[in-house]
Amino acid sequence: MIKEISYKANCDLVNCKNEAKYCLFTKKHFSPKIHFCEECKQKLYNELGKNIIPKSLDAPYSPKRLSKI
Repeated sequence: MIKEISYKANCDLVNCKNEAKYCLFTKKHFSPKIHFCEECKQKLYNELGKNIIPKSLDAPYSPKRLSKI
């Protein structure tokens, strides 16, 4: 869950010294919170977008089934 924060914190991502605006709350396996700034949020979004490709809307349906609709 990502939430905007109101307290001061530094960005936890590598080589970033900016002030964090967002916090990712995780399970306590490695860290309960990960803070990141607006710039890192955009970079993370772009990188995830390259790896996660959404399926098209008609993917679960066969062409025969779509022609009946």
